[in-house]
Amino acid sequence: MRESESASTTHSTQPFMNRVKSLPLIAVCLALATSASAITVTGPFVGTLQEDFESVTPVYHVPSVTVMGGELTISSPSSLVGVYQGGWGLGDKGSLNAGSTTIGFGNDGNSATYSFNFTNAVTDFGGYWNTAWIGSSLDLAFYDAGNNLLGTDSWITPNNNILNWRGWSSSVGIARIDVLPGNHLSNESIAFDNLQANVAAAPDSGATAALLGLALVGLAALRRKS
Repeated sequence: MRESESASTTHSTQPFMNRVKSLPLIAVCLALATSASAITVTGPFVGTLQEDFESVTPVYHVPSVTVMGGELTISSPSSLVGVYQGGWGLGDKGSLNAGSTTIGFGNDGNSATYSFNFTNAVTDFGGYWNTAWIGSSLDLAFYDAGNNLLGTDSWITPNNNILNWRGWSSSVGIARIDVLPGNHLSNESIAFDNLQANVAAAPDSGATAALLGLALVGLAALRRKS
């Protein structure tokens, strides 16, 4: 190769090399965004949104129920959700000890997928739950507004016939929670009550701008070194 050709080739590949060198910085930014989205289990809290089902008209085996003043829709393609008042069976755990309290339910006698869909994304969600059968679990998947998976949780519900607290928090807004299909010991005849939620705050434009500025400064520094 002639010297002139070699110089031309080196010059033409320089922008590509600059982009390659910037990859570590981009990777760091992506890692920060990913780590911020983990779902964590949280203790009982009082949310800005609440639902105790006492003012909701009981319905049985319907495709969806909207509660929390329109902020939460519980939906089931199999029409296995609803609002119930009276005795509720928990398999070999016995009858739910909740008196005449009105409760929400999902997957009555089944274990198909159903969802909690939020009108506005939330950072915290929880309530009091139980599932049918000793040793059964509540298995959940959490998604943001872009349908990106934020995390999962598999909780072996206590061996009792009362409702027990389980709640979750995320620094990224949760738009949907899917109750996953399970085996005959999981996600069946789920009773829940006293749901709590906190709506996610609007994105911090200042923090976003600062992160972008940091990335631009890093890219400029890399170019000066190249």
